[in-house]
Amino acid sequence: MITNKMLLTHTEQLIAGLGDHPTIIVGLSGGPDSVFLLYLLKQLSDEDLCSVVAAHLNHGWRTEATDDATWCKALCAKLSIPFSEDHGDNYPVDKKYHGSTEALGRKKRQLFYTAIKAQYQAAAIALGHHNDDQIETFFIRLARGTSLSGLHGMDTFDGTYLRPLLCISKQEIITWLTANNISYLTDATNAQDKYLRNRIRHYLTPALKQCDTRFEKSITTTMARLKEEDHFLDALTKAAFIRLFQNTKKATLSVFLEQPAVLQRRLIMFWLISEKVSFCPTEGLIEEILRFLSHPQAGAHQISSQAIICKKKDIFYLKHSF
Repeated sequence: MITNKMLLTHTEQLIAGLGDHPTIIVGLSGGPDSVFLLYLLKQLSDEDLCSVVAAHLNHGWRTEATDDATWCKALCAKLSIPFSEDHGDNYPVDKKYHGSTEALGRKKRQLFYTAIKAQYQAAAIALGHHNDDQIETFFIRLARGTSLSGLHGMDTFDGTYLRPLLCISKQEIITWLTANNISYLTDATNAQDKYLRNRIRHYLTPALKQCDTRFEKSITTTMARLKEEDHFLDALTKAAFIRLFQNTKKATLSVFLEQPAVLQRRLIMFWLISEKVSFCPTEGLIEEILRFLSHPQAGAHQISSQAIICKKKDIFYLKHSF
């Protein structure tokens, strides 16, 4: 039985926010993090706080992938937890999607989990991300370039994905599993340095811990501060958006251009999202739109196959080109 009171209270509160006795899908890879998460939610399910379903996607990329799926199925049978399994080939990703093997696998799992969530009418998909993952994600996004929103890391609950383990470390997970003689699978790719996350895990974070023992606590606190400030800026953006558009589809260009540059970028993002435009939120795209809006000449600028920004005199608006 898991006795970490902080973790239990935290998870119980998250579950309570999902409604009355919600069904939760657990993304089960068989690794220590997802196995620990399964036991945690099983414990709370036994207390009649929720129902749990485990979901495993076999990507078929490793020779042991089928054995891993069989192992996960056996674990769920032992714990009397419903188990859903599928193969990655059944979740093709659009040819326009380009990314690393990690990103491709993540996209396929998202499609799979979404399908299982709909099948069981579940309230959330629980993932085993922990505090170490959160810190690694910070440095991955910092290295690749990101916004303030990216730097405050993964959310505990974002409306779809539930991450109750962000408040504990990987070592706490391993310690509990070892103390309770609970086995788990080990993915050999976690030792390979070809992945950025692994290089950060193997070299950067150990070096930072050696530099300052307060590193993990300090960066976690910093990320929390960044999140608070990002939410504050979100509120300012929404208020400015209402003033700018005044409940119409057209905005006054001169008023927009009077706003600070940081607010202009956020307003563009908020505007495109509110208009349900399908776009990749890159810095390049936002700067491209700002250059068009700041140019004195009227005209139209296509930003995607389905959206055109139009500018005439002192107004600008979005035209959908379905």
